[in-house]
Amino acid sequence: SLDPKEPLAHKDLSYVHFMYDWDWEAAAAEYQKAVQYGLKTPDLFMTLFEIFVYGNTDKGIRLSRQILENDPLNIEHHWHLGLSYLFADQLEPALAAFDNAIELDANYSEGHRWRGVTLTRMGRYNEAIAALEEALRITEGESPAQLDLMIAQILNGDTTSVLPVLEAWETTTQPVE
Repeated sequence: SLDPKEPLAHKDLSYVHFMYDWDWEAAAAEYQKAVQYGLKTPDLFMTLFEIFVYGNTDKGIRLSRQILENDPLNIEHHWHLGLSYLFADQLEPALAAFDNAIELDANYSEGHRWRGVTLTRMGRYNEAIAALEEALRITEGESPAQLDLMIAQILNGDTTSVLPVLEAWETTTQPVE
């Protein structure tokens, strides 16, 4: 209300409509206002919007590449390009993007995690397991990578490693009465 033409305010409203309200039309309208009022470059959020709401993976990848070109040393931009390729089922370029993120910072756990997810999708389970274990090492076990690791282990034929983790989860997640 202080400045109805503030592009960042409209971009943030777009996030709210997308992530919390699940109102795709309102999110798109607010984002278009942000662009109309001066938002200079696309952001990572719009790539997700293109991919998940419109199903336009090609445009999502184009936007991700454009964002990365504007800031090639930003680890998250490489990671996000990898996600865009992964969601488009372009696994080799996804893997390359995650590798680039890890090259910039070897302790970037999400790079290792999503590298592992990609390798799992490629059927390269031993490499996937190593990448996911690295993500868990970096986060000291506090990561959704644990679930990704169990999936890779099961697909690799190893259920014995998974059962103790599931049993431990069961004992720590009992419903409160």
